[in-house]
Amino acid sequence: MKSLQISKYLRARTRGQTLAIVGLLLATGVLVGLVAIAFDGASALLQRRVMQNGSEAGALAGINLMGQNLLVTCVPAPCHSTFNLRNSDVYTQVNTLAQGNRGGAVGATASNYTVTVGYHYTPDAPQCPGGPSGPGCWRATANDNNLVPAYVDGVIVTTTIRNPTTFAKALPPAIVGSQLTGINVTAVAAAKLNPTCAPQYPQGQTMPFTRFRPSIEYQMMNATNDPLNPFHLWSPNSDLQNDSNYKNVVSLAQASFMGSNQLLTDWDHRFHGTVGPLTDSLTQYNPNANYPGNGVCATNPAACGDCRSNPGSCGDMAGRANFDVTDIGNWLFWQWKGTVSLTTTTWLSSTMSWYPATAATNYGRCTPVPGCGVNPPTDAVNGRPGDWAETYNIGNIGNNIGAPMRDLVSNFGKPGALTGPPWNLGLAITSTVYLWGENFTDPANYNDRGRSAQWQHTVSCGISCTQQIWEDLPITGNLTNNQGLRKPNGSNEISRVHFTRAIQMVFYENTVNQGGNSEVNGFVLSPYQPGPTPDPGGGTCSSWAVGGGSYGRQVPPP
Repeated sequence: MKSLQISKYLRARTRGQTLAIVGLLLATGVLVGLVAIAFDGASALLQRRVMQNGSEAGALAGINLMGQNLLVTCVPAPCHSTFNLRNSDVYTQVNTLAQGNRGGAVGATASNYTVTVGYHYTPDAPQCPGGPSGPGCWRATANDNNLVPAYVDGVIVTTTIRNPTTFAKALPPAIVGSQLTGINVTAVAAAKLNPTCAPQYPQGQTMPFTRFRPSIEYQMMNATNDPLNPFHLWSPNSDLQNDSNYKNVVSLAQASFMGSNQLLTDWDHRFHGTVGPLTDSLTQYNPNANYPGNGVCATNPAACGDCRSNPGSCGDMAGRANFDVTDIGNWLFWQWKGTVSLTTTTWLSSTMSWYPATAATNYGRCTPVPGCGVNPPTDAVNGRPGDWAETYNIGNIGNNIGAPMRDLVSNFGKPGALTGPPWNLGLAITSTVYLWGENFTDPANYNDRGRSAQWQHTVSCGISCTQQIWEDLPITGNLTNNQGLRKPNGSNEISRVHFTRAIQMVFYENTVNQGGNSEVNGFVLSPYQPGPTPDPGGGTCSSWAVGGGSYGRQVPPP
């Protein structure tokens, strides 16, 4: 009985001590502090995880946008990045993704949340004190309408929120210094652009003009290509010194000038004698027409020409007739929608496109004639992959390029980074230009060994027999100091060219032909690929180059 009374006494005393301890903890804030750590601390950790996703999404979105608007210029040397993009465009893209992943902290509003953006500059940038041998540097940037600076190759995103507390704000100010209404949570992520080889097929409409690949690639190394200094892409002056008739204009018609079809993967099938829906039945381009401008044709093609009631006025996008220069305006203004291949087509030897196409090989057909040898060429060894286009060698056709180019951008273009003040370059459109010819390794001693172009002429095939043939036309010369490239005989006109590369261009309506109707100016884009995409050229594409590719990927923040 006595022991039972002692036990009851002890339990009662213990309950009293527990109440005293709890009261002491409440008085000193320790218990509230423990609960605050458990609840508000966990809330902050969860919020940081969500915000880290937002920062990473923002950094990748920013670098993707920068990659899609990347230009590279080699003036001043070395080649470096420049952008057809404003700082505010980058910030808007980053902020949209970061805000969408800011989390759902109770009581948090947009005013609690901040997003800051900074850039990484390459070691060659004047902003970096380490110089070309340094690692580059990170610098803050403003959310303004200035262009993204040159030499930038990365973006860093910092997101911060004042995460509201639930229990911590009950802690006595005497303990924490002031009322703890929130906990600052920060997340940081970064991403960078890297040079790589350009993809074979950049997106965009195909232009009916071209350039000789070694000439323009050498020009890219020595000419400006930045938002304030457009790249001079085209003029009717030949890239060869002894071929003034060739205007750098090609036919995109279905039919060859020699009959049958051209060596193009596919042509534009719109209209071609049959009236169809509005999008297939468009009035032939007229350089003197009063088109509405302001990008209207992109959304309302009928405002720019509807030929369904008068088929004779339709623009035949497959081409009307040999050397009909009106086709050029149609292909430009109505945006040719055929297909050009650089790698996936190898034509039959009967097309005389196999290499070498000379008299010794019966112009690539290599039926048993002297010089063919005992082992005739094969498709795998001698077929030249990729499409060919025949050329215009007539008169002064410069005005057939400049006018429709301006009308194209004015009526189908969309606003770009340089559209409004202070540049006011008007609307912009992105297009693809195919280049012909072999690249160069030694600019002072270029020799394509007859792989780039052919001339069409008539040869004898026996008594009272002649035939039209395609024959390789070797091109050699010196790209430096304006010494020029030449054919072996100036009277042998280039009749068709072999496409080997494509570049992507952005054209603005107020600069596309600012030097007159006989030239085309624009900005050479560097095609972007979301990464990681390491250099597929084994290191040959590891430096910035005009028209070269780029890829973006996330990197550890500094």
